[in-house]
Amino acid sequence: MKAWLFALIAGRRPQLVTQTFTANGVLVVPASVNALNMSGFGARGVNGSSGRVTQYTRNETYYGIRRSDGGFEVTGQRFNYQVYGVAPSNDYCDPPVPITGGIYSAGQICYYNFIDNSYNFNNPATTGASATGVGKTFPGSTGNVAQTPTVFANVAVTPGASYNIAVPTGGSVTISYYV
Repeated sequence: MKAWLFALIAGRRPQLVTQTFTANGVLVVPASVNALNMSGFGARGVNGSSGRVTQYTRNETYYGIRRSDGGFEVTGQRFNYQVYGVAPSNDYCDPPVPITGGIYSAGQICYYNFIDNSYNFNNPATTGASATGVGKTFPGSTGNVAQTPTVFANVAVTPGASYNIAVPTGGSVTISYYV
């Protein structure tokens, strides 16, 4: 017998009971309830993104070219590092720069081997985890947008039974019935 009809026969007004779950929990159905209404939603998803990362590897070599005593010596240090944004220019050498003191009279820096490591990326939007309970599923949203509640009316339940309600972070399930 429906709870509201039972209350009417017993001579009192049926009372609406509403219970909201924002985390996992257990719904214990009163012995006089055999149907309930449910509304809820799962978690929010994550927005998608796409674009292009412009990244280059630049290899550098430093050269020492003349010594004060008239000798010639090439010394160098080679390394690479990332350059973002505008594509670097082609291989080139800076003009020799005079060096005072020490054994070198001039030095020069040469740049070479710019490697284009640029790439496109596309990360599709994800769908948030669904909430579930009493055999019903309440989907999460796709992308980081407000979730749209899913509504179920007159869901049959077993009087006196317990039902697990699973709600992901950011989700909600509201259950109402008359006693």
